[in-house]
Amino acid sequence: MNSPENLPSADVPISPSPTPDKLGLLEYRFLVESIPQQVWTALPDGTLDHVSFRCLEYFGRSYEEMIGWGWKDVLHPDDVASCIERWTHSLATGETYEIEFRLRRAKDGAFRWHLGRALPQRDEAGRIVKWFGTNTDIDDRKRTEEALRQSEGRFRHSSRPFPSASSSVT
Repeated sequence: MNSPENLPSADVPISPSPTPDKLGLLEYRFLVESIPQQVWTALPDGTLDHVSFRCLEYFGRSYEEMIGWGWKDVLHPDDVASCIERWTHSLATGETYEIEFRLRRAKDGAFRWHLGRALPQRDEAGRIVKWFGTNTDIDDRKRTEEALRQSEGRFRHSSRPFPSASSSVT
């Protein structure tokens, strides 16, 4: 709490405010590390050049293992081809990257569904200079949707009309 005795006196130098660039970097780093998504950036050719601590923690990998194309190793084998195809398409066209895929969680080895999204950052000439992406865990939603589909299927099956006794008598 800032009581008068804890405030700096006139003869104690106060450090200057951060410059806009420095403040922007501090705010960016805070945002990246505090949101619940895994955050990553990639170069125009699609190779990862940064991953958040949340990524490293989730995948149980080092920074060096994740940079470049190391992220392919944490994808479910059935999702690798479609993920790379979609990523390659976005890199070629500059379109927003969006895909659902399964990623392996290090702490238990479970594959959980995620929504991957990335947007390109462009320079003044319109050239892509960087991609900013996130992976959002949607596994609980996917499981709920599947349970609902199964429940609806059971309901449809159980609510079919049964032939009445009078309609079966001729």
